[in-house]
Amino acid sequence: MNKINLFFKVLLFSLLFSISFLAFAPSGDGCDGCKRLAILKGVTGGLDFGSIYSRLVEKTTNPCFRMVHIGDIKELGAPFKLNFPERPTEYYFTASYESNLDGRIKSRLIISLYFEDGELIHNWKTESERPTVPLKWHLQRMFISQSALFRKWVPLDITLLNDFEKQPSQCEVHPDKEELFPGQETKLKISNIVDIEGRKSREFNRIVVQAVDGEIVGGTPLASDPELKAFQVGKGDITFTYVAPDNENSQATEDKIVIYNSCDILKKDEYPMPKTALKDKIAEKKISLIRADAEATITATYKVHSETHEKGESSTDDEEASSEIQVTIKASFEYDNTYSDENEGEYEEQYNLTSWKIIAFNGNLKAHSRHFHWNDGCEPTRCTFERLQDSKASAVDFRKEDDNCEGMWILFNSKTGKAKEVNTCAFPVDYTWAGQTKEKQTYVEPSGTRVINDQVDINQQTFFYFDSVGPFPEMTEVKSGDGVNEIKGSGTLSTTPGYDQLSVKWEVKRHRK
Repeated sequence: MNKINLFFKVLLFSLLFSISFLAFAPSGDGCDGCKRLAILKGVTGGLDFGSIYSRLVEKTTNPCFRMVHIGDIKELGAPFKLNFPERPTEYYFTASYESNLDGRIKSRLIISLYFEDGELIHNWKTESERPTVPLKWHLQRMFISQSALFRKWVPLDITLLNDFEKQPSQCEVHPDKEELFPGQETKLKISNIVDIEGRKSREFNRIVVQAVDGEIVGGTPLASDPELKAFQVGKGDITFTYVAPDNENSQATEDKIVIYNSCDILKKDEYPMPKTALKDKIAEKKISLIRADAEATITATYKVHSETHEKGESSTDDEEASSEIQVTIKASFEYDNTYSDENEGEYEEQYNLTSWKIIAFNGNLKAHSRHFHWNDGCEPTRCTFERLQDSKASAVDFRKEDDNCEGMWILFNSKTGKAKEVNTCAFPVDYTWAGQTKEKQTYVEPSGTRVINDQVDINQQTFFYFDSVGPFPEMTEVKSGDGVNEIKGSGTLSTTPGYDQLSVKWEVKRHRK
């Protein structure tokens, strides 16, 4: 057997080893990242292709990276054809050797790694200033010795490729609307797509978008599941349309849009988008589904300020108190009927309340009082008494109070078909003031001065009844929105100018077929 045949047997063994390494690896084969393929594209300067290839196979093969070859090996008495990989390769190597160079450097071996589109990722280079150094010396320093240059960089997926690819690890999902009626659609934007280190993901990466119950409009349907859509990262922002499920296909009150990354990084013409495979979930966005004909969100803020100042013949009394309560409720309604008034050029839709809940609340109270009394009959000096009280409390334990709510009314302009006014019933809310009152009493008498300090807990139940749209005209007028599906308004009423103030901000989402 000549040396050439022996070499090709060694090469064939290396190739078969790299094939069997993957073919017989269990499903949990140790690659937590993405499997990558590479070829040796060419050698120059008299290098032996098989020799360089076999050394690259030996050094680079691991569960996540392997060398492949397409071509014929016409040795061992018969042609042996290698016809793989199963997909295009992501990377390729080149090798070049130069000798008898002019100048200080006399010989040089370069191994280069490129992305499939020709972008250089890394060069490994050995050089010698001695003119008599053979190629074997370069191969020794590149691949074989314990301190060989190439050996320091394996595994390549850890030392080079992860930093080069910057696979998406997280992103932000921004829908135009986070609450939708059945069958309603909204635009979404995926932005800030970054890798595990927070660096901007490369443009060739792909992501896969899934709507659990709804539909994604845009992207490329996957061959494995057309409901999943693939997108390339590109410049970094991805937009598409989401359509909420209709009542016939789902009764869910919430849908999820899930974003996955992918190991596929090749160009679309190299590896078609429908073949994109999802890998890990990197983001999720919940969309609320409104199972009602209309929904109202109402925020009411009630501010109260009071103060009194009284002076008698032998006493003064000063009191000042401020409180603020804010409650937000969300109510669902079912359409009941429509009444028209042709003379006025308007019609009114009436809705019955189906449910409501408190979704946000807060409140605070502060009070200060001073009572001062004196007695000029004391000898040898005047006797006095002073009581100071400071109270602080927070509103807690907000809860619904049962009440017969008559529903909601929306008044429309017959010509434009847009809403003019909205009225709703009130949504009574009970709550409790919880806090403390600190009191200080000071007695000044002929026998001396006495000071008594006391502290009393505040635990006072009360209610808030004005959480509604109306009945005040300042609050019922439609001021923004499209007047059909989104109807918005607000208003402020000062019951005692400078002291008491009620503000209401509301939004009605209407869905009628």
